[in-house]
Amino acid sequence: MKQSNAYIAFKTRTQEIFSFAVIVTSSVPVLKHNINLFRGGKIDKISEPDYFQPSVIYDIKESTLKDLKENGLDESKLVLLQEIKDIPLNNREFKESVIARIGVTAYNANRNILKRQSKNYIANLYSSTSGYQAKLASYLYFSLFSYFESFISELTKEVIDTLEQLNVSQYLLNAQAIDSSKEYRDLTKVYDPKKIDRYRKYSQELNKKGYQLPKDLMFSSMLDSLKATSENMKANEIPTFLKKLFYFEMDIVDNETYHNFRNNRNSLGHGGTSFTPTLKNVTDANKFFRRISKKIDSHVTRHYMSLNNYQKSE
Repeated sequence: MKQSNAYIAFKTRTQEIFSFAVIVTSSVPVLKHNINLFRGGKIDKISEPDYFQPSVIYDIKESTLKDLKENGLDESKLVLLQEIKDIPLNNREFKESVIARIGVTAYNANRNILKRQSKNYIANLYSSTSGYQAKLASYLYFSLFSYFESFISELTKEVIDTLEQLNVSQYLLNAQAIDSSKEYRDLTKVYDPKKIDRYRKYSQELNKKGYQLPKDLMFSSMLDSLKATSENMKANEIPTFLKKLFYFEMDIVDNETYHNFRNNRNSLGHGGTSFTPTLKNVTDANKFFRRISKKIDSHVTRHYMSLNNYQKSE
């Protein structure tokens, strides 16, 4: 059975956030282990972030001065470094302060010895791991619901894009420049079977001038309105929207479950404390949205998307 592009994108996005969750839940235990090794003096530093390096805090320790001396750094420069010993500095401040005292050449030559993270930085980093699963669960929960909202909007747009649609505003603009008063005058009069040939003639003339039936204009206008509605729809409107547009109705249990998820998402979005998700809550929500989105997509693609090879009987 054909799947919509919107559904394929939804599955991809949800898989990506769970892959990210696996990375996080694998990385944090490794980080905590390395911090314990650092605190125990078994390693000199821990891995630094790929992107947020300016957040790293360094300082010159007594052990740093000792290692620099063993590495051959001039005694006069070691004395100057004493001025900033045990002073926590961010990445830029640390580099500038050290270079100002020992020069660029010595800094580059001893960079690996010099750049040792501050104990305060390590402590702050370790404290940030506290409750990380709850924070991760909140981000995942919020993202998952947002992806479902996006799926409904994109699915609707995908259906609309498969339908033949007129550019109504351009049509009306062009119509103003065409004189069709004679045709309109005769074709709007009370029907007279004796004038059928005239009606056919004037109808053909109108067609040559690009005339479109009112129902086609209205249909195209309604599609524009529908697209705008789907793009600006609120989460609480989705079940009713699906019912009225696609005649897809959630059963009582699914409808209640959906609105429970929506209320929880709103609580998270507004900074509320009434709901604190766990990773188990996230996996449960994912199971629901994967199941319901598949049902919606199967229904819509079967009944509202054209069959590529369908041949209409003449």
